[in-house]
Amino acid sequence: MSAHHHHDFVDANKGHFDEHAASYDRASARELARRVGTAITHAYDFDDEETTVLDFACGTGLLSRELAPECKRILGVDISAGMVAQFNERVDNQGIPIEEMHALCVDLKGEENELEGETFDVAVSSMAYHHLVFPEETTKILVRYLKPGGWLIVADVRTKEGAALDKYADIVVHTEGFKEESMRDMFSAAGLASFSFSVVTSAKMDGVDVDVFLATGIKT
Repeated sequence: MSAHHHHDFVDANKGHFDEHAASYDRASARELARRVGTAITHAYDFDDEETTVLDFACGTGLLSRELAPECKRILGVDISAGMVAQFNERVDNQGIPIEEMHALCVDLKGEENELEGETFDVAVSSMAYHHLVFPEETTKILVRYLKPGGWLIVADVRTKEGAALDKYADIVVHTEGFKEESMRDMFSAAGLASFSFSVVTSAKMDGVDVDVFLATGIKT
C-alpha cells in the first residue's frame, strides 16, 4: 500500500475519533473494556506498586481505567487529540495524579526522543490493530518501549464466517480482523517469545458478529 493510502487511513481515523470522542464511552464499549481488562489481569501478574503500562491507541481510557487499580503507572498514547482530551479530563476529574495516569497525543515512530526514553513492563492495545495499515511495524515499535521481559498484550477481533466490517471501511483496514497465525507471525517478527492466543469473549461490531481475542508475547 502506498504512503498516500497510509496517510489517508491515518487522517481518516484521526478525524473519525476526534469527532466521536465525546460520545465514545457508550455502554457496549464500557462492557467490552471490562471483559478485555479482566482477561488481561488474568493473563499478566500485575503489581500495583511496580507495574508500568503503555496503553497504545488508548482512546478515552476505557481500558486504562480498568487496569489502573492494578498498576503503578499508565501512560496512554493516541493519534486523536479529542480522545486524549477525554482521557485526561476523566483522570483529572477523578483526582488521579498525572504521574500515575496520563495520555499524550502522539504517533509513535520508535524514535529515541519519544516518551523521554521511558520503557514499560507491559504494552497493551485494545481494538486498535484492525485500524492499522502496518500492524507489523507497530508491533516492532511497541516492543522498543518494553523492558527486557516485558509483555505485549493485544486485544482485537476476528469476524465470524467470513463477514466483514464494511460499515467503516474508510477507517478499518483489516475488515475481517486477524487470524491466530497472523498475530503469531507479527509477534515473532518483532522478537517476542512465548506467544499465546485465546478467544476471551464475543461481541457485535456494527452488527457483525466477532470473536475478541487476546494475543500475548514476551520481549526476550
